[in-house]
Amino acid sequence: MCIVAGHGDNTIDVGLWRTLNVLIGIAVALAFSFALPLHATYSWRYLLARNLRECAHTYARIARGEPLDADEQVAIFAKLGERLVKLRALMPSVAKEIGVSTGRLDTIQRLHRSLLSALEIMATGSSVYADAPKRAEFARHFGAEAKAVRSGLLAMSRALRFGSYVRLLAPVCAHQAGDAACEPPADLRADLHGPYWLSQRFAEQVEQMRGLLLELEPHWNIERRSQAPRER
Repeated sequence: MCIVAGHGDNTIDVGLWRTLNVLIGIAVALAFSFALPLHATYSWRYLLARNLRECAHTYARIARGEPLDADEQVAIFAKLGERLVKLRALMPSVAKEIGVSTGRLDTIQRLHRSLLSALEIMATGSSVYADAPKRAEFARHFGAEAKAVRSGLLAMSRALRFGSYVRLLAPVCAHQAGDAACEPPADLRADLHGPYWLSQRFAEQVEQMRGLLLELEPHWNIERRSQAPRER
């Protein structure tokens, strides 16, 4: 009001009208904010779902022995890392909205970061840039389990995206660290033992992520919580 009415030929009426316009705009904005609340939980779910889907596609390419271009790899992991940082910023708000401690969300965040680190090591590993015969052998040994891991990542992504928690019920990795199933096959070349071990750890981490998301599902699945009273 002071700026509009205190300079030039404008009268106090112009300042008052502009003040009224601003107040009306504020009232409308507040009305919409209360009527249509923005949940940080949705943003957290969608960002995590998108990262898990990207991990599934990248892991499938690695398991098939497809080489990743250096520039393409940098672009993929730059986007994954950017979403990881955004997820960290959303954690305090998500914890308040769904009624859980930030420590439980931080466990998912740390596991998510470990998945990205393992995937990046696999992408830059020698097996990806090796000759065609070695890539074929790599794909032959990891093909079956890679499909299960990829399906698990996509199932988690869809569960977070659409609230279909039933997709989280199927285990991704049946064995645990130290089991006999973790031992490399006898006919596997020695220089592929490292990628094999890393692939096993990656599968175990995916299974841990599935377990954590399933454990917290009653909290983050806002759609199912909103439908519960109607069902009763």
